[in-house]
Amino acid sequence: MATTALNWLSAPARWPWLPGTLRAGYALVVKRLWSLVKVPVIADIPRLGRMRLEPWDLIDSRIFFFHVWEPGVTAFLRETIRPGAVVADIGANIGYDTLLMSRLVGPDGHVFAIEPGPAIRERLEAQITLNALSNVTVVAYGISDRSERRSFHVSAANLGASRFGDPVEGDPDALELRRLADVVPSALLPRMSFVKIDVEGMEAPVMRDIMTMLPDLPHDLCLCAELRVDDDLRPIMASLAEQGFVTLALPNHYSTFAYPAHPTQAEPKADFPDGQVDIAFKRG
Repeated sequence: MATTALNWLSAPARWPWLPGTLRAGYALVVKRLWSLVKVPVIADIPRLGRMRLEPWDLIDSRIFFFHVWEPGVTAFLRETIRPGAVVADIGANIGYDTLLMSRLVGPDGHVFAIEPGPAIRERLEAQITLNALSNVTVVAYGISDRSERRSFHVSAANLGASRFGDPVEGDPDALELRRLADVVPSALLPRMSFVKIDVEGMEAPVMRDIMTMLPDLPHDLCLCAELRVDDDLRPIMASLAEQGFVTLALPNHYSTFAYPAHPTQAEPKADFPDGQVDIAFKRG
């Protein structure tokens, strides 16, 4: 009964003809109501599929109310990923990008959805089952530039903010990380033309690992990453530029009020200040 009532109340926030500010404000109010009840819902997301969502969570609420997560990144994936491609979703979270990638690569392509967090991965696998996807392989490890074990911290307020901690030994709750080449069959590496990276602080180890794989990956490889630009990442970015990659800044704002009219156009950019930014590295 509570879910039915909240679904009914949520409808105006999903009406595209409603003025953007009004939609966003209404969505924010209903999101708070969902946080009191905390009853999941299964929603049909246009051009994506069915998703089991928790509308009180940051990521789930944007998908539920606006039918999109990170509009600038979503637009770039739709423009870039081709049918038949092999792609990797490193930090797949609850599966929004995995579902999108699955549709884009089609039956002749394949998606490696990489999500180390057990509780988060359970939700990812539920989305895959809900949509009967046969072109997705779920990988139960994190990715690093070496085999190691690290502590893992789940964010209750926003699953997307869950992250690895320091390397540890002997901790039964620590999670295992492996190199990307150890979880993707070598025969598929020449077809792996797109890698999405959203790893909350593990960007440098993941990027270093991919740098070692470049000879085995296609020339038209594209990397799409949420990065925290710092002194560790700048040498990696410079090395990618030396190897012919251009950088594109992807617009990304998380405010509820930014979503109804979110800009999606990627812009070429050569220099980035320290801090978080969404970047695509692309060569063709």
